[in-house]
Amino acid sequence: MLLIGATLAATAARADNTAWMLHSDSDPMTDAPEALAMTEGDAGVSAIFGCPAPHKAAWLLTSSKFDLQFEPARSVRLRVDSSPPEAMTWQNLKSGGVGLKGDEATKLAKRVEAARTRLVFDDGSGPIVLSLEGASGAIAKALSICQLK
Repeated sequence: MLLIGATLAATAARADNTAWMLHSDSDPMTDAPEALAMTEGDAGVSAIFGCPAPHKAAWLLTSSKFDLQFEPARSVRLRVDSSPPEAMTWQNLKSGGVGLKGDEATKLAKRVEAARTRLVFDDGSGPIVLSLEGASGAIAKALSICQLK
């Protein structure tokens, strides 16, 4: 989780609609490899996929656009490229963002890795569109480092 905090701080200063980048490190307590593929889109939305310790795989979407909810999860709609939108359940984060862990996070990462143009996310507060420029390479490397290929 240290890697996520440091990386979120670093991405906060980046411009909107930037290409995806990869950050890799190791957990200082266990030496387990950690990798994060991330981008920042419009309205300060950060999308992050990776394997921060102690999770095997996780997605995080953070933005001031998300309303803070106190339930453990929320229903969202997700669309990759031109595929039909699909309903999913993501966990609410204390920071106001949402997260997806485990096998579902890995499956989504593989879909995004194969995609070409966009990732659209809507939690009911309006759609957020993220460019997938550079996502394929960054996510492929994260999947490899995390031994999820």
